[in-house]
Amino acid sequence: MRLHVLTANHSDFTASEIDVIATHIEVFSDTLKINGAILGYITLSTCNRFEIYLECEQAVAQRLAATFSQAAPHPITLLSGPQAARHLYEVAAGLDSLVVGEREIVGQLRRALAAARAAGTTTKLLETVSRGALSTARRVCAETDLAAGGRSIAATALELARTPASEIHWPSANVLLVGTGSYAGATLAAMRRLGVKNVEVWSASGRAEAFARRHGIAAASALDLVSPRVMITCRGTGQPVITATALAEAMPGRGPLTIIDLARSHDVEPASAEIAGVRLITLDTIRAAVPTLTKEQVTAAKRVVADGLDDLRAELEGRAMDPLITAIRTTISELAAAEPGANAAPAAHFASVLAHRYASAARRAARAGRAAEFHAVAELVFGAPLPRPRALTDALDTASENRQPSFVGTNSAPASAALPTPADKLNHTERSPQ
Repeated sequence: MRLHVLTANHSDFTASEIDVIATHIEVFSDTLKINGAILGYITLSTCNRFEIYLECEQAVAQRLAATFSQAAPHPITLLSGPQAARHLYEVAAGLDSLVVGEREIVGQLRRALAAARAAGTTTKLLETVSRGALSTARRVCAETDLAAGGRSIAATALELARTPASEIHWPSANVLLVGTGSYAGATLAAMRRLGVKNVEVWSASGRAEAFARRHGIAAASALDLVSPRVMITCRGTGQPVITATALAEAMPGRGPLTIIDLARSHDVEPASAEIAGVRLITLDTIRAAVPTLTKEQVTAAKRVVADGLDDLRAELEGRAMDPLITAIRTTISELAAAEPGANAAPAAHFASVLAHRYASAARRAARAGRAAEFHAVAELVFGAPLPRPRALTDALDTASENRQPSFVGTNSAPASAALPTPADKLNHTERSPQ
């Protein structure tokens, strides 16, 4: 089993294309969970990426990539082994973001990991790599200037909204926030950093009152298209909440309106941008306008990521000794228990201390590249065959370190590990006992 990632992100797709791909893949969510060829997976879904981190065989990952690419304008990307690990670490660090250096992704990744735990789809490998990526992201934040400017998608959108001379004076501007999801809180925080005071929130789901109380703002009773100077939408329910027709009717008699649509699936009809007096900023607008970081900032962050990946490899190398360590612990415990006339408690304590020392030595040997040597010596010491260390290539394959990413199309996947089509899945559900 190896680590893989299937990724459709802002580098290769528009926000709308990512939304279509995500919707297509979510049809298979139950299938992934029951597929015995997939040991575990974590799904990361944000406004500018949809990714699945998997532990499975290479052929299975290729088949999944081919299946999921059917809804995409071109094949999604499959990364495996060390490339998959590096990708996750760079995503967590903000190096692979729409706005490089943004920090929202850390919370999104943490929530994705928690959701996978709750669903029972994580594995030891996925947990180890994810925790390492989050830890490295904290180091990037603490040791570099990558996120020093408080960069985020919301902050960049707000900055873009007031350029060029848009006559938006943030401290006095009336702002309507449409939606109460997790991104709404980050957007509100970005507004407050700009001194925005007059904010109302509206939600079609009825959650505006509770959100307003938590954040100390007012709840709007209706979707007001007349009063706000700025509207920010972050619902992402799949259907526009603001139509071009409604905007065209509301614009006569009012001043200019800036709308920031942060939803992947468009909360605002794109045709609204053609209405006189309306300025529409979308995720694709942001992508085309994001500022670049200095080479020094990016280089420093990549250096921390490289150190984090070295730590990951060392940890996985140490864990490759687990079968051998378990066998040594068992052997020592049995020898201590079988010693004639031995006092049980002191003998057990001695066995525990000795086993711990052997375990520490085994992991040090593995990290030094001497796993096979340690195994041979242990068999001589204990006079019995012991399990060999696991092959590290099951998780991160050093032989693939220099290979390019695999772009797997629908015609290149192996026939094995086939997944059902959406129609097959529905038919299977109908046949299932109630």
